[in-house]
Amino acid sequence: MCRNYSKNQRTTTMDKSEAIKKVKAYRILLKDYFQLENVYLFGSYAKNTNQDDSDIDVAIVVKNVKGDYFSVNPILWKLRRQIDDRIEPILIEMDFDEANFLAEVQKFGIEIS
Repeated sequence: MCRNYSKNQRTTTMDKSEAIKKVKAYRILLKDYFQLENVYLFGSYAKNTNQDDSDIDVAIVVKNVKGDYFSVNPILWKLRRQIDDRIEPILIEMDFDEANFLAEVQKFGIEIS
């Protein structure tokens, strides 16, 4: 039986430093499509509570979304496949963050530059 394991499959344990490297690479791709304010790693990798099956939570902060949000969001998911399919992107518009989710991300997340 032949098995084909891509770099994106959840077959190995990843540590926080590797997750940060992946988010940095993802940020580089995002810069071609968005005027980024900030990018954050948050969730289990930021808190050091990640497990083998943890996703990589990424907050992409922009001033505002140009065009329709539902046409922009698929770009985030398409770009993540070039890095790692465990990346879970969340787009946050600074001017429309009524739930103050960004404040939580800033408090507990890691800014990626």
